[in-house]
Amino acid sequence: HRDIKPGNILLCDESFATAGAVRLTGGSPLVKVTDFGIARMADVVGSDLTNTGTLIGTAAYLSPEQVEGRSVDARSDLYALGVVLHEMLAGRPPYSAETELGTALQHLRGQPPRLRQLRAGVPPALEAVVLKAMARNPDDRYQTAADVSSGLSTIDLAPDDALPLVERFPTPPDGLPPTLVHRQQGRSRRGPFAVLAVGILAVAALVAFLLVGGSSPRRSGGGLPLAAASGTQPGATGTVVPLTNAQLLDTPGSDNPNDLPKLRDGDPGTTWTSSFYLKPAPFGNLKTGIGIVVTLAQAHTLHQLTVDSPTLGWAADVYVANQPSLTLADWSTPVATRTGNNGKTTFDLGNHQGGAVLLWITNPGTTNTTPNQISIQEVTVTS
Repeated sequence: HRDIKPGNILLCDESFATAGAVRLTGGSPLVKVTDFGIARMADVVGSDLTNTGTLIGTAAYLSPEQVEGRSVDARSDLYALGVVLHEMLAGRPPYSAETELGTALQHLRGQPPRLRQLRAGVPPALEAVVLKAMARNPDDRYQTAADVSSGLSTIDLAPDDALPLVERFPTPPDGLPPTLVHRQQGRSRRGPFAVLAVGILAVAALVAFLLVGGSSPRRSGGGLPLAAASGTQPGATGTVVPLTNAQLLDTPGSDNPNDLPKLRDGDPGTTWTSSFYLKPAPFGNLKTGIGIVVTLAQAHTLHQLTVDSPTLGWAADVYVANQPSLTLADWSTPVATRTGNNGKTTFDLGNHQGGAVLLWITNPGTTNTTPNQISIQEVTVTS
C-alpha cells in the first residue's frame, strides 16, 4: 500500500459493506482501507519508486526504509500501522517537525515516545505490540499482518480484577475530628505504595506496643483509636455521603466508562481519565461537555462536592436532582459553576436537597501536558 495512515482507514456502516471489508468485534463498524494510488503507481513506474527521485507517502507514517529509499514490502505497511496505533493511544503522532523532511528523518534517527509515559493505563502488552510494529529494522518487526492481529488479540483489556491489599472502611456517620482530617490532608498526595508502607509501619508499631504490655491502642494524648482514621475523604467538610454509583451522561464518545468506579473507591492513587480531544475546541467540536452522574445511597441536604484532580485549567457546572438522569435536559439549572480550576476543587452545593449530583465538565483543561483531557482521582459529596 505504501501510505497507511488514519485518513486512509475508513469506518463504514452496513450500507457500505463490500467484499474485503472487515467487521470489528462487538457490533462495531466495518473497517476498510482505501487509496491504493501509490501501489498502482508502482505497477506503472516499477516497484522501485525511488527511481523517480521523489519521496512518496505521508511523512508522519513513512517507514525508515521508505525514507532511505530502500526496497519496501508488507512490513513497511505494518510499520505505518504501528504508527497509527501509537497515535490512536497517545492522541498525536509519535514524530513531528516543522517540515515534512524533518518529520521523515525522525523515523530514521528518533525513538518513539513510550506510550505509558504519555497516557496512563495503557497495558504494557499493548505498548509492546506497538513498539514491535515500529521497530526500525524490518526483521525485528511483525512479519505479517496476521502476526499483528495475533499479538493484539492476546492483550487483556478487561478492568483490573485484583483485590486491594488494604481493606478500606467507610467514614464514620458523624465525620472525623478536624485533627484527623488535617493529618489525612498532610499525606493525601502520597502514592499508593507510600500509603501502604505507612500502613504497614503503623500496624507494626501497634503490635510492638501491645507486645510490651500496652493495654490500649489509643495515643498517649487520649485521641481516637488509630482505626478511626480509615476512610477519610481529604478536602471535604461536613459528613461524607456514601456514593452507590457513577455513570457517564449520554454524550458522544466513550470517555472510559469502565474506570468510573475509581472516582469513589477512596484511593487517590486510582484515576479516571477522559478521552483526548483535538484542539482548538475544548472537545474537538464533538460535544459540549462530559457529564459524570454520581448517585447517593439516599437523599440528603447537600453541602459540598469536592473533585480531586491533577488537571489544570478545567471548568465545570454542578447540578443536583432527586433522581439520577443520563440526559442533561433533566437536570434543570446548575447550583454551582467554577472555571480555571487547578487541581482539587470544591463546589458549594448550597444545601440543596437531592439524591444525585451531576458534574458537567465544560472544559477538560490540560493533564500532564496533554491538552483537552481531564483526569479525576476522587469525587466526594458531603452533607
